[in-house]
This record gives sequence, structure tokens and C-alpha cells, in this order.
Amino acid sequence: MANLPKLRIKRAWNPTEEVREMAQARQLLFERGPDMVILVEGQHVRSYEEMVEMVKEAPYKDKDSLEVVITPLWPAGG
Repeated sequence: MANLPKLRIKRAWNPTEEVREMAQARQLLFERGPDMVILVEGQHVRSYEEMVEMVKEAPYKDKDSLEVVITPLWPAGG
């Protein structure tokens, strides 16, 4: 999986952005369980494999980085 873009990860509840390698995404994003929605460049992605396939296609394959937003499924205020 050479030349995969880096991920600029934002959490909906925290304005801080962190940059991670694509290889870290499986554990960081997809092993959290089904309580989070993961958006990659605005598209809902359900698995690491789906995300890897997505970034192999245009217009994502030539990008240096992708925006990832993690949003909880639980309502605000708990």
C-alpha cells in the first residue's frame, strides 16, 4: 500500500486536527465499534477496506492527504 495519503483526522467534539498514516486508521478509526460515523472527504465509510479501495480511485488517489471526520452516533448531551 505504497503512496497512500495521510489522514487529517478531526473529531466532531474536538477542534484539534491530528495527522496519521493510513496504516494507523484500522485501529484508530474502525476498531472503535459501531458508535461512530466516519466521513472521508465527506463520504460515509464503514470499514478500513472500503476506505483503502476509495483512496485508490480518482479523485483521491493523487492527494497527499484526506480529511476524516469522526462523529458520534449518540445524541449531544449524553
